[in-house]
Amino acid sequence: MYSLFDFGRMLTRPRVAAYTEAMRRAIRPGDVVIDLGTGTGFFALVAAKLGARKVYAIEGLAHAAQLAKTTVRDNGLSDVIEVVHGLSTELELAEKADVVVADLRGKLPLFGANVPSMLDARVRLLKPEGRLLPKRDLVYVSAFESDALYTYLLGGYEQPGYDLRACRAAVTQGMLNDDERPLAPEQLIAEPALLFSVEYGTSPDRYKGKVTLSARRSATVHGLVLWFDAEIDDEATFSNAPGESVDVYGRVVLSLIHISEPTRPY
Repeated sequence: MYSLFDFGRMLTRPRVAAYTEAMRRAIRPGDVVIDLGTGTGFFALVAAKLGARKVYAIEGLAHAAQLAKTTVRDNGLSDVIEVVHGLSTELELAEKADVVVADLRGKLPLFGANVPSMLDARVRLLKPEGRLLPKRDLVYVSAFESDALYTYLLGGYEQPGYDLRACRAAVTQGMLNDDERPLAPEQLIAEPALLFSVEYGTSPDRYKGKVTLSARRSATVHGLVLWFDAEIDDEATFSNAPGESVDVYGRVVLSLIHISEPTRPY
């Protein structure tokens, strides 16, 4: 058996540190806690160490659920933490929770069933006075200039003797990332603008936003970059903005092609 705090490196990561800080405020001795998308089971361990009477660690992937069960057993917490393999939206639990914790995002909060799963948890799995973590995410957008990133993403479609404009145009219609050439704050050429916010536990029909980006300097606009600032509670936050640690997340890049260049149908 090993202690929770053998996971010391994880606790120094901004995302994990923010969640742990918020959980310390939200979880009270004797509480029932649900950890949605538990993965390795780490946040379930945190909840148990903070005094939860019962923790339901829910995981949709079979191999991850098995890993969580092993981790729970290795920590001697099988009497407190029950790992449940399945989707939270399809499960009926024996009791409602005092606290629901979830970290289900991708590069943006609108990943998979993140938002509807949180709404379902609020309605069906959480007590009316219960606490839901996270609270909200704020999605921002800015324009960037980066020869290195542009070349990495699209340079392969500029081959002498070949016309690959259609291929390059197709690539720009998808969501890319800057994982291999991370953007720095100084590469943003416009003041970041709030595109929309995700208020967890609510059910908007759709997410949309309209922004105006004004260049702060003369530059070549190579694309747009999107990220989110997460508010786990009123005090604990983290961000995957350029210059911040992306942890398990990356950022979304929408690359641009020169509009003066005609493209062919594909």
